[in-house]
Amino acid sequence: MERRTNIPNGTPQNTPNTVRNGGTLDREATLKQLQALGFAIWETVLYLDGHPNNTRALEYYQTKMEEYRDLRNRYEETYGTLSPMAMGPTSRTWTWVKNPWPWEEMNHTDLGGN
Repeated sequence: MERRTNIPNGTPQNTPNTVRNGGTLDREATLKQLQALGFAIWETVLYLDGHPNNTRALEYYQTKMEEYRDLRNRYEETYGTLSPMAMGPTSRTWTWVKNPWPWEEMNHTDLGGN
């Protein structure tokens, strides 16, 4: 009997466009993509806990981690750090609170805001 997994076979995934026409990073779309990647990574971690020898799952995990790191780095270069853990040990000042919080600059028209 053939065993099947829910791990994608490397085909392109439908992902939101994180770059605006002007070439700038779309903050809200990028945050959503980071959340989706984070979810996929944690689900794969849980899968790998039970199937540690599944090479396809491990490759998928490594691919998603690379995508997450790349997108997070691009986001942080544009908008600032996403977490205090990104500050790193080489920071000489505590700049975590100097950047606007993600919800302070998002468009809240769907919530009745301006």
